Amino acid sequence: MSASANDLAFTRYNAGVIADMLVEAGIDMNLAPVVDLLNPANPHAGRGRRTLAPDPAMVIAHAREFILTHRERGILTTLKHFPGMRGTLKPYSPGLNEVIEDWSEVELEPFRALISEGLADAVLTTRVLYPQLDPDYPACLSKKVRRRLAPVEARLRRSGHLGSDGDAGGLGRVRLRGGNRARRQRRDRPRAPV
Repeated sequence: MSASANDLAFTRYNAGVIADMLVEAGIDMNLAPVVDLLNPANPHAGRGRRTLAPDPAMVIAHAREFILTHRERGILTTLKHFPGMRGTLKPYSPGLNEVIEDWSEVELEPFRALISEGLADAVLTTRVLYPQLDPDYPACLSKKVRRRLAPVEARLRRSGHLGSDGDAGGLGRVRLRGGNRARRQRRDRPRAPV
């Protein structure tokens, strides 16, 4: 999915195609959208056109359409990769994969906006190390990074989930917030906004 033309109808259409395929397959959660800000210098974020745009407002608008389209079909979504992967990825060490040394606060804007609108069913943290936030642990294991996530967790505590893409040597973990109510919601009735 690409928002390069800033075409919300295109995003809505493609999100519908994806959500319909998930419904058909019996899957009730999509580990998307990626709300990282686009940075051409970061090959991970731009690979396969996974990121939507360099502008937070555009990312928010397209992610909102993606999420609402999925909700119309009873599919949960996941904002990722907290706290943002716009920065330049560099190799770090075996087991931790990469480090981002040029992270900035602007990367939190899509997360904050979508969460404040009640559009976060789940948030996926990344396994990347952010030395300026925590020099010792990757985001998925860092208490310091989780402190930045505190407003997110407060919103998710009632109905959402916090997880990690930590496929780096088993570092990842999933934490459930609230119950399984959101995951178990029936598909034959529209999903209420969170």
